[in-house]
Amino acid sequence: MRVETATATALLTGVLSLAPLAHAEKKLTVKLTHPASAGHLLAGKRVVIGPVTGACSREFSQLLEPDLSAHGMYVVSSGELNTLLARNHIQLGSPVDPGSAVRLGTLLGPAAMLTVEISRCEMRPKPPGILPTVPATYTSRMEGTFQAQVHIIDLGDGRESGSQSMHAEAGKENQGPGSAPSYPGKDEVESLTLAQAISESEHLYLPWSEMREVSFMDDKECNLKQAFELMKAGDYDGALRVSRDNAHACAAAAPKVAAGAWHNLGVALMVKRNYAEAVSAFEKARALNSKNYNAALIADCQNDRATAEAAKPMALPEQPHVATESAIVMTNDFVMKLVEGNVAEEEIVKMIKDQPGRFTLSADDLGKMKAAGTPPAVLSAMLNKR
Repeated sequence: MRVETATATALLTGVLSLAPLAHAEKKLTVKLTHPASAGHLLAGKRVVIGPVTGACSREFSQLLEPDLSAHGMYVVSSGELNTLLARNHIQLGSPVDPGSAVRLGTLLGPAAMLTVEISRCEMRPKPPGILPTVPATYTSRMEGTFQAQVHIIDLGDGRESGSQSMHAEAGKENQGPGSAPSYPGKDEVESLTLAQAISESEHLYLPWSEMREVSFMDDKECNLKQAFELMKAGDYDGALRVSRDNAHACAAAAPKVAAGAWHNLGVALMVKRNYAEAVSAFEKARALNSKNYNAALIADCQNDRATAEAAKPMALPEQPHVATESAIVMTNDFVMKLVEGNVAEEEIVKMIKDQPGRFTLSADDLGKMKAAGTPPAVLSAMLNKR
């Protein structure tokens, strides 16, 4: 009996001793702001909206162009683009031919093209429902779903430089007593769904925010609880200041507590978009405590850090309007880009004949072009241009 009592006492003491640790880690919902996922691919460039395919393509295109312009992007309008393509006999298919992309980029200067493949744009009614009210309330709900893949093409080399999937949902319901009311109109729900899709597309070219639940330590030791309360109240500046002090003041504390201090600092830095220092703080926390509660945050920070560092300040092109002159100055390098882009031999020869040229045609130059796969007919056209 004494043994059992001693065992029970030991177990109770163990549970009580672990209780503070069990409650040291809590969850908080914080606002995280991420850099534009394609900001580094679009910065300082004209933006061309290329082929948009699939259901709702026309409606989506009509919303995308003004939204890009409204948020500081220099967008080549559909009218300017169509004029430029027609005058220079350029056709944009789906997928976009690299050679055509390079030709367009030569006319525009630094530019990027967005193409969109819409795989789903669907409005569907849900079965009528009944809300548990007195008297009963009947509902008729229409829901919309939008799915697409956005591709970003660098018009300097005609290659895809990035892509991102998009998913958006929206819906509306009518309510009424006695029996199921009529459904909301599909057109209205489609408008709501497309508006949500445009909001999702803004993640490409604008910083965006989300509310995220994260772990945060609230030990009374090392003043972590104060940082927790500040973060919980939304005082992110105060939480960062206290967390920074705590991380250094807890150097002599138990490894688990010290790790919590560095973890808190990482969260506070991440919220303030100081990604590089946040990654360093998370890694120090992991070195002190191998528990991987911060692995996902480290990955997110590293991704946001890379994206933010790659982006350059947005700058509008100096020219207020896109030049729509038909002349392309043909050079050795441009011809080789067309060859590499698999532009038809006949098309290249026609461009050499129709456009002004500045070729260097020494034996070495011709040898390099031949080695690069330039067809004999193209070389002959260049020679005849002299």
